Amino acid sequence: MRRVILINWYKTWCSHFLWDSLKETDSALFHQIRTVLFEQNPELTLDWMRGYTRFCNVWHFFEDKFIPKGVVQAAFMQDLSAHRPDLPEFIPAVQRLREKGYRVIVVADYFDVFGGYIYPYHHLEKVFDGYLSSSESGCLKADTLPDGTRPFFKKFMADNALNPQDCILIDNDLISDSFYREQGFEVYSPQTPNDVLQTLLKL
Repeated sequence: MRRVILINWYKTWCSHFLWDSLKETDSALFHQIRTVLFEQNPELTLDWMRGYTRFCNVWHFFEDKFIPKGVVQAAFMQDLSAHRPDLPEFIPAVQRLREKGYRVIVVADYFDVFGGYIYPYHHLEKVFDGYLSSSESGCLKADTLPDGTRPFFKKFMADNALNPQDCILIDNDLISDSFYREQGFEVYSPQTPNDVLQTLLKL
């Protein structure tokens, strides 16, 4: 019997990305931040998501461009409230699943700010039974070892005495990636917020 639901964070649960609120309030600063972090330093994105660097270590990229780190920090804090579920109905749908006996874990290929800021700010411990983050596990969900295995879920599965057959994985990114399905996970790849909601409601 499936007893754990693993639901992806970015673009499955929440489509808001870091500093997205600036698009409307300060588009110039938004483009500066995106250019410095993700265009001029593309290696930084994956290193940061894998936990090789931390939020507190990215400021020199801005200082090199004469953008005060305090400005970027303030914009980040102001943006925190916008990391909400794409549909408010997601939350009662997850609550219903937990009442049915499922453990629901949110899974994030994301930066250390997920566990350090976003999760506690939104009190997601009241919504989910926990989280898994690439910045804490040191790898992304798609990272593959030479032997063909993927280590992202390995520790979580071992610590909780789980097999893939125990798990349901809801992740929009897996629409063309069959790895986890072939391992025995029950996989859903909803592509719109309504698809996500309908998937949660039918479980």
